[in-house]
Amino acid sequence: MSARPAPLQIEDLLDHAEWIGRLARRLVGDAHADDLVQETWLAALRTRPRTDRSLRPWLARVVRNFARQHARGARSAEQLTESSAPLPSAAELAERAEAQATLVRAVLALDEPQRSTVLLRYFEGMTSEQIASRLGVPAATVRSRLRRALDELRGRLDATAGDRGAWLAALTPLTFPAPWTVGFLAMKLSTKVGVACGLAALLAVGGYGLRRLVPASGGEHGNAPAETALETAGQGEQPGSSVDAAASPASEVARAPIPASPTTEPAASDTATWRGRLVDERTGESVPRFQLVVGQGDRKDELESDADGLFTTTTAFAAGALELRLNDHPEVARNTMLQIGASTLDRSSATSFAFDPAQAAVVHDVPIEVGPTYRLDLGKPPELALEDLVATVLAKDRTWRNYLRAVGSTPVRAGDRPWSRFGRSPRGTLENGPPWILEVRSTDGLWLGRGEVDSIVGIYPGAVHVELESRGRVVGQVLDTGGAPVADVSVSVHAGDTREATKTDERGAYTIEWVPPASYAIEAHSPRHEPVQAACEVRANEDTTHDVTLVALQRSGAISGTLASRTGEYAEPVLLVLAAKDDLARQLHAMAQWQASEDGTQHGTFAFEDVPSGDYVLWAHSVMDCFAWSPTQHAVRPPASGLELVCLDDAPTAHLSFRVLDAETGAKLDSFHLSYSANGALEMGIGMSTDAAHLLDVPTDGSLDWAVGADGYATAFGTLADFTSGGSFRTAEVQLERGWRARIQAVAPDGAAVSGVSITVDGTRVATTDEDGFATIQADARPAAIVLRTRTGSTATADSVYDLKLSNEVTVNR
Repeated sequence: MSARPAPLQIEDLLDHAEWIGRLARRLVGDAHADDLVQETWLAALRTRPRTDRSLRPWLARVVRNFARQHARGARSAEQLTESSAPLPSAAELAERAEAQATLVRAVLALDEPQRSTVLLRYFEGMTSEQIASRLGVPAATVRSRLRRALDELRGRLDATAGDRGAWLAALTPLTFPAPWTVGFLAMKLSTKVGVACGLAALLAVGGYGLRRLVPASGGEHGNAPAETALETAGQGEQPGSSVDAAASPASEVARAPIPASPTTEPAASDTATWRGRLVDERTGESVPRFQLVVGQGDRKDELESDADGLFTTTTAFAAGALELRLNDHPEVARNTMLQIGASTLDRSSATSFAFDPAQAAVVHDVPIEVGPTYRLDLGKPPELALEDLVATVLAKDRTWRNYLRAVGSTPVRAGDRPWSRFGRSPRGTLENGPPWILEVRSTDGLWLGRGEVDSIVGIYPGAVHVELESRGRVVGQVLDTGGAPVADVSVSVHAGDTREATKTDERGAYTIEWVPPASYAIEAHSPRHEPVQAACEVRANEDTTHDVTLVALQRSGAISGTLASRTGEYAEPVLLVLAAKDDLARQLHAMAQWQASEDGTQHGTFAFEDVPSGDYVLWAHSVMDCFAWSPTQHAVRPPASGLELVCLDDAPTAHLSFRVLDAETGAKLDSFHLSYSANGALEMGIGMSTDAAHLLDVPTDGSLDWAVGADGYATAFGTLADFTSGGSFRTAEVQLERGWRARIQAVAPDGAAVSGVSITVDGTRVATTDEDGFATIQADARPAAIVLRTRTGSTATADSVYDLKLSNEVTVNR
């Protein structure tokens, strides 16, 4: 029997847009070609040929049949432009512009690599294959990224509008223009505007179906011409037709979208089981012992692939939409993606794809973006069960942990040997290796062991030896002098190079796990309390209880003020930071509250209650953009009120993108770190991005200092001048060299810059500070010791220099 078709995706049609336009112009001339392309696009989205047939000849027939109808006067461009449809009002135009802006903001808010993939696909008009070639990844990976991005965009728009119907109504004019939109019809689908509208349509169609957005019938502008064109598209060519050679083969036409999954048992002759094999997308290796769910309507099969990655459903399914959900293991929380044809599936939501019982004998390879698998040779006490162990991969010589997986850890599983499999994440590439560390620890926080591996791809050959060692835990509660719990207090234990930290919960409780037995200093820090430090002895396989009492700093009152903008329209999220002048790391935070004034302008308010005594610096940090604020910062002592900060949101801006490459190989780096400061403001923090990083609405008449680094690479520093000039989207290509690099500024105790300070790295003199006290230092690897020496012989040691900071201040005596 013939397979019922899967709904055509707009991105499939966009791949054919250019030659469809050429064929349309050849058939009806330039005057009506764009109308013909538009009608073909809408008609093709309503139905499509069999999924195992070529799309191109089918589309050619639809184009040609519409051309015949134009020739007969059934649907001409004149009828469209002379329609009685009213011209848009100013309010409708404004609403449409806002819908476009909302869509763009949602796209730019996506995480990488989905954001750059969507921009390349729907705003640059590149095909999936072109993007794959540019990014150096398989085309299947590009399509899976697009599916993930579209699902997330729909969720973001749901959250913004509060109701899917609201944003669907706003985007519908972008996807299906009214007859008066002559300007739209003049745009070829291969242009950036056309593919951007394609994105709007793809979002609108998701979960609803195009037929619900286009009238089922309706007089002069109904669907009858489309139905006629589709019904005749498979009837073969008339002699003498002028058509490209590629459009000549016949192709069966499906006349309806996939119906809803059946709720009753179909006839046995119309059903079949489904067979598949899970494979690692990068290596092609079979993926064994992987749990998944295959379903149709109320009928579902919970399966597990065998030792060869094979699975077969026990339920016979009918032709139509099947759903597949990836689980792997009940305790694994991951974002593994699956590609079948044009469908991308993740474990958080099942996705439909077409199923043909006639192909029941075929074993379908199902590529999965999966991480490495390791067999373990464990040294552990017999009372420690495998189900109480979890594994993690981290880089060997990092000063902080960077997990292979985006979240959590993966369980240790039973087999002929214990083993663990990791999910793959774009953030998971550990640049600093090989070797890497495979860490196994117990869920009770008392046992931990590590072994080395030299690969983080595929099934690892041999078994990895990991000897579990007994550790201890530090537990306790942080209270104030009145006995009330204090939440969000930073508690740490440290001795030598070992430092473990956590924060207290709402009950003031904390637990620090897997601490090696030794003597430690325990510290507790809160911006509203005096810091506390005490001695702590940690013993193997035991809990060390250490309760902390915090003494509140003397409170002087509140600090409050207002926010405004030069345009009177700014109401984006703003974080207010109040930092102690003598210790900028001791900070209080508040979010601005915006509301409209009687004259329609926006104004915001903020307040910090019960601020401890002392000198503070107050500044505003725009969450969504890089607009400057006036003044850049306030020096303030509590109590204080009436402070005003004005957003300079009338400045010309651009969106900036970083593209980071290995300087030696030219390969793009999957993950890197970004630190930046805009318009002289204090550094806006250190962030991590993957594949690309974007800064939104950066004023182009201001200043920008940035630093980009990656594991095992020397940090690169730059300014706004490093971005391509012109346009609203600008890119900086950053080439990172292997090694380590940092920027240091030598300052006197009074904060003044000190020039002429010599800097020695691991015993070798490498630089001297300039007139502003700055020097850039570089080494093959992170140094163990940095010494600064003034002309008078005074010295200072920089024990901890972070290569992702824009500059690292080191105080020296003149």
